Amino acid sequence: MTSGPVGDPADRDERALTGSEERFYRRVAETEQRFTERLAATEQRFTERLVATEQHFTERLAATETVLRQEMHAGFVDVHKQIGEIHKQIGEVHKQITAQTRWLLVAVGAAAVLIPVVQRIVETVFPG
Repeated sequence: MTSGPVGDPADRDERALTGSEERFYRRVAETEQRFTERLAATEQRFTERLVATEQHFTERLAATETVLRQEMHAGFVDVHKQIGEIHKQIGEVHKQITAQTRWLLVAVGAAAVLIPVVQRIVETVFPG
């Protein structure tokens, strides 16, 4: 006997088959055929579900990526606003420092002019 499918006529003896043997081999062949058809249908359903699942995950990934990009953009806009506010605060501090520096220069200039004058007045009033 050669190896092959269970219902393969090559596996049968050369003698004539009885009715029950013929029915047995026919049922085996029909069962194999149904099994093959069901296997093909199952593979088809599996492939369809796999494609649907891949498509679903692709869509979810795209949606998640879009949301992430929007959130990142909103975060960048917020950071830019905060940086703008910090620049305004730095500008105000700079203006205050500039004003204080001017007053210090005025005071030093006045002191440079007034100290000799006050010194002469004191020496004149209180000779030494």
